[in-house]
Formats: sequence, C-alpha cells, structure tokens
Amino acid sequence: MRIGIVASEATPFSKTGGLADVSGSLFKVFNKLGNETYLFLPYYKETRSKINDVNKGSKISIKIGGKNIEGRILSKEISKGMNIILIEQNGYFD
Repeated sequence: MRIGIVASEATPFSKTGGLADVSGSLFKVFNKLGNETYLFLPYYKETRSKINDVNKGSKISIKIGGKNIEGRILSKEISKGMNIILIEQNGYFD
C-alpha cells in the first residue's frame, strides 16, 4: 500500500511541537509495516540543513488572491520505500 502523510513538520527534518514527533513516527512505522510511504513537508531552512541532494522537481504555479505564486516540488528517497516530497516556496516557508 502507498501511504502519504502531509504535515507542516516531522522529526528529524523540522520540529516546533508535538506534531513533528507524531508525523515523523508514523512515517517510519508505516514503512516498517511494508508500506511505501511519502512524507510531504514544506522545505524550510531547517529542513534544507538536514536533507541534502534532493531531486530538483517540477516548477508549480498556484493562483492565490489573484496572484500566481511560484514554487517547486522536490523529492528524495531516503531509504527503500521512504520518500520525502518537499514544497519549496521561500516567501511562505522562511
């Protein structure tokens, strides 16, 4: 099964509170149970310092309040079946 976890933070990549502990733990546990797991996170400065060599993904543009906001989707497989999808948009995330 493929499982996606979408969170604003996850240990060990970024943390300000308890949500990071829960999302980071679920990511690992679901994978250990034999699932292909995807963790979707903002690409904060803190995250950049902990995840190197990301795959330069697709550019995206989303219309918000009449403006086109541009960003990128980046990814990295950190181990077999454990994938991180990062949303890069410096105006919103750092």
